[in-house]
Amino acid sequence: MNKFTKIILYAIYTIIATGACLYYLFPSDTVSRYTGHRVSEADPNITLKVDRVVPDLPPGLAFKTLDIYYGDLYVAQAERLDVAPKLTTLFKERKSFSFNASIWEGTIGGIADFPFPLRPDDVNVTADINGLMIERIQALENLPAENVTGMVNGDVAYTRNNVDETAHANLKISDLAIDLAIPIIKMALVFPSIDADISLKNRKIEIKQCTAIGEQVNGDISGTIVLADPIGDSRLNLKGGIKPHEAFANGMGKTLLTLIFRNRSGASSYQFIIGGTIDNYTFRWI
Repeated sequence: MNKFTKIILYAIYTIIATGACLYYLFPSDTVSRYTGHRVSEADPNITLKVDRVVPDLPPGLAFKTLDIYYGDLYVAQAERLDVAPKLTTLFKERKSFSFNASIWEGTIGGIADFPFPLRPDDVNVTADINGLMIERIQALENLPAENVTGMVNGDVAYTRNNVDETAHANLKISDLAIDLAIPIIKMALVFPSIDADISLKNRKIEIKQCTAIGEQVNGDISGTIVLADPIGDSRLNLKGGIKPHEAFANGMGKTLLTLIFRNRSGASSYQFIIGGTIDNYTFRWI
């Protein structure tokens, strides 16, 4: 073995050994606590618990097993979150970071930029949503349904400054299947395609449009949700409609249609209003 080869091997060994030491001796607990503190500082309602943080390649950090809470509501568990700085912004006033989260069997990935030191009132985030499985979303477990499955794709943009907090999302849900479990009636519904246009300004969510194309029924819903603390006190002001397909309506029969739609079985479509709060909502046909 010549001297040059030895130098190369020693260099490789040193790099590997240094990397191993950084990996295993990395102050994971300190970074986890600091990250959770900064998240809560930005929004006191959000609690982030991180199992472990390790250095990653390309240069960045990998957060492993993140549990996310909003108040008392358990929102999600992300298996992994990779964060890496955009090197071209390191010497600029605003820093940019790429991120990619493995969550609900899919991914949420994009770019976040903010000034350094970080200020919670000056943040921009854009992200793409790919392949999220609805049945893995813990926040939907209390729906009046035995099984809810489907896939979510889309994009979202979020901005926060010292005046406003705004967001906009375009979502597409494919192959949504719901086994309803409501009093008297059990029904399986399938929606191959649902498109939603949703915005947020401060504490107000606006569902500008949500249109569902189903195998048994079509539907739409729009309106607002005014967020509150706790989240169950959020106010609902929603309006929508349901239009059963003719074959589905005929298969249900007039008696069952009358039972469901409260003596509106002669109509071809049915309008409704949802009010109250998330924990104590009201529903009525109009």
